[in-house]
Amino acid sequence: MSISENIYYLKNDSLSRLDFGGKRPVDLEVVINAKEKSSLLIDDSYFFYIGIENVSVTGRKLHNIAASYLNIMFPGELIKSFGVSNVRGCAIIYVLSDALIKIIAENQILFKTVRKISSPFLEMAARHEDFVFSDGDRFYKKNGHSVTLISDDVSDYLTASDLLDEIRDVKSNLRLPGVTSVSFSKMPFLVPVIVLGVCYIMFVVGSIVSAKAIDKTGAYYEEKLKIIYKNLNVDNTTDP
Repeated sequence: MSISENIYYLKNDSLSRLDFGGKRPVDLEVVINAKEKSSLLIDDSYFFYIGIENVSVTGRKLHNIAASYLNIMFPGELIKSFGVSNVRGCAIIYVLSDALIKIIAENQILFKTVRKISSPFLEMAARHEDFVFSDGDRFYKKNGHSVTLISDDVSDYLTASDLLDEIRDVKSNLRLPGVTSVSFSKMPFLVPVIVLGVCYIMFVVGSIVSAKAIDKTGAYYEEKLKIIYKNLNVDNTTDP
């Protein structure tokens, strides 16, 4: 199997790199220093999924709807951190476990380094309309735009292994709560560069304004000399 990018897999607090249908353990430094495009799959045991039906909005409106939906279904203190993703028109809320919240807080650079972040279940949802998926503990049934948690005995279902054997690229991209953007104050070289850039622009603008002022001054005195020459009747002769 040819993989078009580095795909790393986070499970049981350990990282692996998907390699020709298998997994090879890697250190955090390997992921951070990789020069190729990289994506991260987070095992579904770190999430709890809830589907929202008949939702066609995106962005902030979708997040607000998800928040209201969770407040109705669960006590406020139960849901500490969540996000919502629109996968092929299917709105799926992903509630983060305490373990994942802790990993994010302690490994910010990992989540900022990778190009995309997803999970096996969400990648399955991006590829298939109808299926039953098991994260090893729970069973989720996806039927069109509907995602439900089922407790019936299931004999035919998909798992993360089914995806890992065939995945070549990551299609979804989660916005994980707790992953902070790089602070302006934490970029030591950016501020001097911006200051120098502003100074250079001011210098160039100042030079242009100064040159125009000089041209206007020269033209003014030249016009005055012409008037003096004309009054002396020497305007048609060589400059005395």
